[in-house]
Amino acid sequence: MDKKMKNKKEKSVCWLGVIPEDMKDELRYPTEEEIEIALYEAENLTQEEYDSMSEKELEDFHEKAKKIVKEKMNDS
Repeated sequence: MDKKMKNKKEKSVCWLGVIPEDMKDELRYPTEEEIEIALYEAENLTQEEYDSMSEKELEDFHEKAKKIVKEKMNDS
């Protein structure tokens, strides 16, 4: 990781509402890819499935979702 990335604090994603002026250095809006991944996950997992998954299963599902969404976005 280069020095710029080490010094740059990762911002939290603001999914709803407007980011207040005094929090612009702490929050950011989701990228188009992040929105598509969230939609994919919501459409393909029930709450029960989500609740029953282990951390590893959730990570694996999220990685699969990222790959699928990236391919879908590249095709369009």
